[in-house]
Amino acid sequence: MNEGMENLKEIDDLEEELKLHKYEVKLLKEENLKLMKELDLERENHQLTQLRYDNVKNAINKEVDRLNKGRPAVEIPADKKGDK
Repeated sequence: MNEGMENLKEIDDLEEELKLHKYEVKLLKEENLKLMKELDLERENHQLTQLRYDNVKNAINKEVDRLNKGRPAVEIPADKKGDK
């Protein structure tokens, strides 16, 4: 082969290698986008779970407060100072 043909072959090889790298980058970008979407969904799920937890916690606290309001104050004799 002459030098011109060798150069063309090298250029063709480099172009194929470049296409392969571009394809690999495309796949990596797609995977990255997929993972970002999954992360966003997980964040949303976490926020919803946190809201549900807070709502249940608040409802329990309200019910405990309501139940405690109806209870008379109880004095425990052992709590008095000077008693042993």
